[in-house]
Amino acid sequence: MQTEVEVDSVFNLCNIRGKEEPEEREVDKVMYHYWRLVPKHEEEVFKCCEPVPEPSVPYVRYPPLLRAMILAQQAKQLGLDTSTIPEPTLPLKLDVLLNHVYFRSQDEKKIQEGTPV
Repeated sequence: MQTEVEVDSVFNLCNIRGKEEPEEREVDKVMYHYWRLVPKHEEEVFKCCEPVPEPSVPYVRYPPLLRAMILAQQAKQLGLDTSTIPEPTLPLKLDVLLNHVYFRSQDEKKIQEGTPV
């Protein structure tokens, strides 16, 4: 009878919302529900699914005072009247890629900097 339990690392190609990640990565937290093992006989059907389309980026108007400041700055830089400059809008999309690499790099930065005393 074997008393020691062998612990192995599991590496997998992650497929999130129909988009496959480019490289293999280690399955860190197998108890989370975003991991699902697909049986071998269902792999082809799973791979053939269409990825979810990217939603369009919603834009909102700037607050009135900030809008006026941006328009005045652009008018000053371009030498135009504020009525001829297009309305500034703010995209509601975050351009930062938030994946496991980003969070691990943030953790490494915190470790290198140390804790403030």
